[in-house]
Amino acid sequence: DLGSEKVAAQCKENLFSIQTLKDFQFIEDNKDQGLNVREKAKSLVALLKDDERLKNERVRALKAKERFSQTAAGIGSDTAFMGGGDPLHATDHHELPRSEMDLARPQTSGEEELQLQLALAMSREEAENEESKRKSDDMRLTLAIQKS
Repeated sequence: DLGSEKVAAQCKENLFSIQTLKDFQFIEDNKDQGLNVREKAKSLVALLKDDERLKNERVRALKAKERFSQTAAGIGSDTAFMGGGDPLHATDHHELPRSEMDLARPQTSGEEELQLQLALAMSREEAENEESKRKSDDMRLTLAIQKS
């Protein structure tokens, strides 16, 4: 499973906030730097409103993740430099091998959106874990002070 279903649900719950980014404006050096944010917001809103497409993109992202992890598993082994069927390496010896970053790069805007959602979910989970640990540490400190 790629990411939590909760991420999409939370995004849908906050759809209005995401939609406000469709009007995001940021001009720097007389250049519209907000265009990418507006475009990503539009495509993300469209994805979140289309459950079938969201499901299909999640499947595609899972397949991409599996391709990446299979390829990454061969990195560093002696066979990794032999070419063959490994997509990390070119079959024509005159071509340069594809980098790990190229393989991780999303193939569609849907994959990119899912990667962003996954990153947000992971970041949120990490922040929640850190907050929980901090509260636990604070409580232990308070108890230690009270006992002393």
